Amino acid sequence: MNQILRDTGRTPAGFVPASAPTTDSDALLPDMVRGMPAPRAPGSWVVLTVWALLAFLLAWACLARLDVTVEATGAVTSRDEALPLQPLERAAVRAVHVRAGEAVRAGQVLVELDPEQTRASLQRAEALLDSLEAEAARVGAELGGHAMPSGAGAAWAAQAAQLRDGQAERAAQRQTLDLRRRNAEAQALAAGRQIALLEQRVRGQERVLEQQEALFARGLATLANRQAALREVLQARQEIADQQRRQGEAENEIASISNDVARTDASRRLALHERGQEVERRLHDARRDLQEAALRARDNHLRAPFDATVLEVGERGAGSVAGGGEVLIRLTRVDVPIEVAVEVPARDSAWVRAGLPARIEFVGLPSQRHGAMRGEVRAISPNTTHREGGAGSRGATPAHRAWVSVEPGRGSRLRNLPPGFRPSPGTPVTVAMTVGERAPIWLFLDPIRTATRGSLGGP
Repeated sequence: MNQILRDTGRTPAGFVPASAPTTDSDALLPDMVRGMPAPRAPGSWVVLTVWALLAFLLAWACLARLDVTVEATGAVTSRDEALPLQPLERAAVRAVHVRAGEAVRAGQVLVELDPEQTRASLQRAEALLDSLEAEAARVGAELGGHAMPSGAGAAWAAQAAQLRDGQAERAAQRQTLDLRRRNAEAQALAAGRQIALLEQRVRGQERVLEQQEALFARGLATLANRQAALREVLQARQEIADQQRRQGEAENEIASISNDVARTDASRRLALHERGQEVERRLHDARRDLQEAALRARDNHLRAPFDATVLEVGERGAGSVAGGGEVLIRLTRVDVPIEVAVEVPARDSAWVRAGLPARIEFVGLPSQRHGAMRGEVRAISPNTTHREGGAGSRGATPAHRAWVSVEPGRGSRLRNLPPGFRPSPGTPVTVAMTVGERAPIWLFLDPIRTATRGSLGGP
């Protein structure tokens, strides 16, 4: 451009020549920007932000409060006593249709038993009832003194034979007692006759004695005659005394026989009455047992009596034989409040007490997705147990049993649960019991304090 101007020697209209270069940087800026203050260096803002964040974190660590919890593992239990299902007698197990933790409905078949045992039980119940009815008829016939009703079967024939034998035995005993009574009566009658004769003899001898004494007084009889008459009187009186003794013994024998008869009859009737009452009680039980045996014979299954959860399944499987009264399954109702039984490590048990809030998480259901249930510590056992294998095994640790009460649906924060899920006895859980609060800064200071004490050898 300068070369063009020099060559032409003319300046174009509106041309403004550039000024000389200057060292002032503001001169190069537009007028509206030239008066603004210069910005600070970027490093100063970063430092201030970091210090502010550290101050905030320190304040939060000192002033905030975090829950201090004691964690324990356990399982859901029921406050209601578990109901055992068991066969009443020895029976072979055909099949077990449920597993522990499974929910069952009222009337659902849980265990199937072999019908052979139940049919044999029904036959025994029928035979027992028939035998008791025959015995009741025999006892009634003995008490009433009438003939025994007729009945079919060996039991009725045996009771009828027992009735006849008893009647024959009592008839023989009665005959013996009647013979003794008649003999005693004859002895008493003979003694009475002898006493009458002897009394007449005494009166005659007494008159002879009076005559001898009168003659002896006049000197017409000797002393020997008087003494002979006196001896006759005394001898007759002695014989009267002997006969009276024999008569008394006979009368006592008669009274004793009568008492024996009355006492034997009363004892027999009392024994029959007591036996009749016992037979009636046994008849009542036998009729009930027969009804139950008939039901078992028609349905060889153990069924759930109500909606329940299978708490435990016994070791008896298909093909095994279960004894009478052996527990095959334990059930617990589904409509009763549940609670959680956990094992608190002995080192943490001093912090746990009744009334503490607790958070219950189900194993296999992460709380971040499914939430947790709320509960409260109901009680803690003062006695220690051993978990993880028992008191004598390797790795066993002492623990205290604690119970946490919880009501399903109340205080529950469960969500996104699998279809059909329901907290039931036996479900494994993890429980966090809140025992207090502390500042977050102690999470950092405690390890430092512990390390310092260890390095200094302090407690």
